[in-house]
Amino acid sequence: MLGTGVMAAAAAAATLTVLVWLARKSIGARGVKMPGPRWLERFDARRYRPAERLISASDLEFLPLAPGYTPEIERRLRAARRRVLAGYLRWMRADFDRLYVAGKAMAAAAETDQTDVVVALVRMRMVFLWRYAVAMGRLRLAWAGAAMPDVRTLAGAVARLGGTVRSMTPAQARV
Repeated sequence: MLGTGVMAAAAAAATLTVLVWLARKSIGARGVKMPGPRWLERFDARRYRPAERLISASDLEFLPLAPGYTPEIERRLRAARRRVLAGYLRWMRADFDRLYVAGKAMAAAAETDQTDVVVALVRMRMVFLWRYAVAMGRLRLAWAGAAMPDVRTLAGAVARLGGTVRSMTPAQARV
């Protein structure tokens, strides 16, 4: 009985640690520079679409039928896909951080109270960071046969934040 209680306490402590880490990460984006208006205008989350092909197994289905196929070729291809997908995930994280900083700056510069917008931004960041951590964890386990992370949820979160920041007009914020 004591073993179950200790395990439950350890699980609760681990969960609390993760929640505190997420809360601290959600509030600020240290070291992220404010993107310029030109970057905000040109930002388009559709640039993440090629990453969706990296999680597709369709390209790998024909590989064993190809002349000269060896398991080593498949292993190297899977490893290369994981590296490229990790790059896309880091790119999404960097774009999300830029958009988050821009949204916070616009809310701070607004002539009206933007508390609800800031709360929404922090909530979006917490959800994004959680999904990002899960995706990176799954990616790290993919070498052992775990499914590749679905990047569409992260790309969607970045796109939604981009829409939120774009909807903050210069009349609402002077950036």
